[in-house]
Parts: sequence; structure tokens; C-alpha cells
Amino acid sequence: LDKAAAAVPRKYRVSLDETALVAKKAGLAELVRLLRPAQRGAEIIFDLPVYGLGVSGMIELPGKFDIAPDAVGRIVALPGVTGVVEL
Repeated sequence: LDKAAAAVPRKYRVSLDETALVAKKAGLAELVRLLRPAQRGAEIIFDLPVYGLGVSGMIELPGKFDIAPDAVGRIVALPGVTGVVEL
């Protein structure tokens, strides 16, 4: 069952607050550490607000990333991350 679940494509949208993320550089370093490249894994899309325009921009990272369910919880808790949604 775990093998079948691992084969299902996953995609996560990570919503960011750029100001908070940049202010706490440790949060940015931890985010990079938690996103481990993998041949099979999840696709990641960053959702960043475009200040002054009232819209956001999406940035899809190239490749796939090994993201364990417990890592999603740690990502949500990082400074500058406002949410993580599995798409």
C-alpha cells in the first residue's frame, strides 16, 4: 500500500510571506534543507504575493522533492510560510 501511495503524483502549493521569510534567514535555510531533491516525489509551487498589486505570483520549482508528511508540518511552522496545501 505504501508503494502504491508513493507512486501517486503529489503537488504542494507553499504560500509565502516574502518579508517574514527574508527577515528570518534561518527560516529560509530550513525551507531549503527540507526540500530534498528526489527522482520520485512531490512537485512544489511557491505562491508569493506581489506587493502593491493585490495579486500573487506562482513559481513552480523544477524537479521533484522528497517531502515526508512530517516535513509538511515543519514547513508550515517556518517563519514566512503562511500555508501548505496539497493540490
